[in-house]
Amino acid sequence: DEYGFRVKLQPARSGIFKSKGATETSGVTRWQRRSTPRQLSRRPIELKRLVRQGIPPMRRADVWLFLLRAETLRCVEPDEYYEFLRDHPSGIGRADAAEHRTSRQIDLDVSRTFPSHKVFGTSAGRGKLRSVLLAYARRNPAVGYVQGMGFLAAVLLLFLDEEAAFWCLCAIVERLLPESFFSPSLLGLRAELATFGALVSEKLPRLSRHLNEHGVVPELYATRWFIAGFATSLPMGTVLRIWDSFFFEGIKVFHRIGLALLKICEARLLNCGEQHHLLCVLQEEEAHCYDCGRLFALAFDTRSFIGPFPRARLVTLRAQYFIKLSGDTVERSTIPTSATASWERSAQDVEAQDDDGRIHLTLAPPDHDTSHPESEDEDQKSSCGESSDEEQHIETISSDAFEMISVDDVAGPQ
Repeated sequence: DEYGFRVKLQPARSGIFKSKGATETSGVTRWQRRSTPRQLSRRPIELKRLVRQGIPPMRRADVWLFLLRAETLRCVEPDEYYEFLRDHPSGIGRADAAEHRTSRQIDLDVSRTFPSHKVFGTSAGRGKLRSVLLAYARRNPAVGYVQGMGFLAAVLLLFLDEEAAFWCLCAIVERLLPESFFSPSLLGLRAELATFGALVSEKLPRLSRHLNEHGVVPELYATRWFIAGFATSLPMGTVLRIWDSFFFEGIKVFHRIGLALLKICEARLLNCGEQHHLLCVLQEEEAHCYDCGRLFALAFDTRSFIGPFPRARLVTLRAQYFIKLSGDTVERSTIPTSATASWERSAQDVEAQDDDGRIHLTLAPPDHDTSHPESEDEDQKSSCGESSDEEQHIETISSDAFEMISVDDVAGPQ
């Protein structure tokens, strides 16, 4: 296909997902007017709409780097930092032995990462992927290498060179994903899955009861969604659309997409009476998830299905499950005291707010240039299910030109 993956041509399926192909070129003209970081940082509400519609393939490299703020990580390190990590072992003695084990695990997993891809199926492609993963393991020995990172790095390498992919991987693991997500105990991942399970119970109560009755818990089907960013579950065109929004809005996008997938599959799943059958149906529907329009319409529906999704809600649930799961002495001993304390403070701070107590942020400081045509916004007001007067609710509280926002966090009550 256009991304280098080997695909089997099959007749269009008449099921829930129909093969339409992801709409990758929406708003190309508007993207052309955003060729610099300053232009990208202006008018974040409009930028968010464009990102949700899909970043054009030829712009993904520079827009991903901008959204992830990768340059802010690179500029504080010495020149040739990536090359040094890639080419030099990080220690001696026990550290050297640990690195040897990490290197062996990376070698095993690299050969199993997209083996049918035209690049990663070659020794040169596997070498690039190995270099990025090994460099990150040396940069962050507390995390090292965790299975699943390989798919994150591989998707980045579809659009970026080695060093840029390395810095984007750093930004994903160290900024976008919750704390301890890739820790040795995967505590952060487990807390995120528990949070997702709570959201499924809240938004899809009937399906949640049915899945629980048959032992289909989120750990069985959603682990690969979260740990690999859907890269091993959905068609690549759909995955890239999800990643576009993930880099802008954070991990809440994974929760939205997961809920939308379950909603679309709900009727078939409710007709299944065995655990194996439930999991097979879900995987079958994932494999045919080409209709990004329907998937995103459900995922970002703020009026009926999911509704407003304030980040405060996720922070509260995540903090509660993080603290609960870290209650075991062995697990808790692996978490820095400051990290646990920060989760507890976050839970206490957020619990005092209702869903309308949202933090208002912008991507850039106020710009006095008001010469842009107002009509440019009007034709997109209904594209993401957000209120037409949402821009009136934005309040600048940060001068960070790269601060990320979410429309659900700044829009008024629905």
